[in-house]
Amino acid sequence: MKRLFVFLLFLLLNTTYLAADGVTTQSALENHSAQKMLEKNEVLISKGECFKADSTCAEFLMNYPGKDPSVIMQIASAEYEIGKCYESQKLFRKPFMTQAYLNYLNSTNFKGEHNDEVIYSLLEYLILKSVENKTFWDSNKKDINYYLGLVINQTSQRFYLMKSFYFMLQEDYDSALEYLKRVNVDQVPYAKSKWIYNNLGYVLMKKGKWQHALKPLQIAVLIEPTNIIARGNLAWVYVNLGNFKKAVKQYDLILEIDPKNKKALEGREDALKRE
Repeated sequence: MKRLFVFLLFLLLNTTYLAADGVTTQSALENHSAQKMLEKNEVLISKGECFKADSTCAEFLMNYPGKDPSVIMQIASAEYEIGKCYESQKLFRKPFMTQAYLNYLNSTNFKGEHNDEVIYSLLEYLILKSVENKTFWDSNKKDINYYLGLVINQTSQRFYLMKSFYFMLQEDYDSALEYLKRVNVDQVPYAKSKWIYNNLGYVLMKKGKWQHALKPLQIAVLIEPTNIIARGNLAWVYVNLGNFKKAVKQYDLILEIDPKNKKALEGREDALKRE
C-alpha cells in the first residue's frame, strides 16, 4: 500500500511537471513568435512601410489564442510603433488606417504617452466623416465623445472647435454656439478658421437667424472657395433670405467642383423655381 502511494505521488508530480513544462514551452514559443513579429515590424517601420507592419501585427493577432501578459505587452508595443509610424506620415486620416490608430491609442501600456495633436488628428477624421455621413456619426459618436475626453488641454482653441462640431452633430445648437463663442479666431491657424466661420453660420441657420448667418459663411468660402459644405450652407441662407439669384450662383459654383452633387442639383432646381 505504501509503495502504491509513493508510486502515485511520483506519477502525480511528474504529470504536474510535464503539464507545467508544456505551458512554459507554449509560452516560450508565443513569446518567440511575438519577438519575431516585433523585429520584422521594426524593419518595415524603419522603411516607412506602416501598412505592411500593420498587416504583420494583424496576422499575428489572428493566430494568437493566448493571454500571456508578456505577449500582450509586445502586441501593445507593436501597435504603438505602428501608430507612431502612421502619425509621422499623416496616414491616419485614411479610413483603412483608423482601426490601427485606435489600437495605438488604446494600447493600455502606452495610453499615457499620447499627446493632444495625436487625438485631434483622429478626431478630425471621425468628425468630418460624420458631417458627410449621418450613419457614420451614429456608429462613431460614442468614440468621438470618448476621444474628446482624452484631450489633455480642454481650454485650447482647437478643443472648442471640436466640441462645437460634436454638439452640432448632436443637434444641440445652443451648446455648439457656446463653444464657438469661446474660440479666438486669431489664435487658430488660418486654414482651420474656415470651420469656425462655417460652424457659426450653420448654428445661426439652425436657430433661424438667417441674416446673422450670412457673414460668417461668406468668410468661410472666401477662406476656402472649394469648401462645398460651407458653400451649400451659404446657398441655403440666400434661399431663406429670398435672394434666389445668389443661391443659384452658389449652387453653380458647387457643381463646377462636383458636377454630380445631388444636394446642389436639387437646391439649384428649387431656387430657379422660386426666382
